[in-house]
Amino acid sequence: RRLQQKHPLIADVRGRGLMIGVELRSGGPNDEDIAFKAAMLCERNGVHLTFSYFEPVLRIIPPLIITRAEIDLAVAVIDDMLATLEARPVNVVDLMPKNCASGDFVKEMMKPSASAMLRKMWTTSPRQWVHKLKSIRT
Repeated sequence: RRLQQKHPLIADVRGRGLMIGVELRSGGPNDEDIAFKAAMLCERNGVHLTFSYFEPVLRIIPPLIITRAEIDLAVAVIDDMLATLEARPVNVVDLMPKNCASGDFVKEMMKPSASAMLRKMWTTSPRQWVHKLKSIRT
């Protein structure tokens, strides 16, 4: 909750016990994949988070044997990630792992899915889609 007071990017913090959801504000031109960017920035610094594919929510689910020092490290990494996302646009390509084991997997995740397309259609107006289709045909 202290991070929420410090960072306007956090819309809501919820959860029970050690299971925490951090909802990020979105709506800007570069916010479509903000939860993915946040998770990748944390991953680069040793903190593994998951995220929702349908809304910008980070899921923090640490092991029950986590130590105070590990919690402090995770909070510091999350704080740094939020500051980075608020300060400047982050290019997703720069965040992708460079190793051969996970690089292809992450690239495959970045391809647009049918569900993402439907969600985008649902959240935009029909006028926008008609304009888009007309521009594609011409």
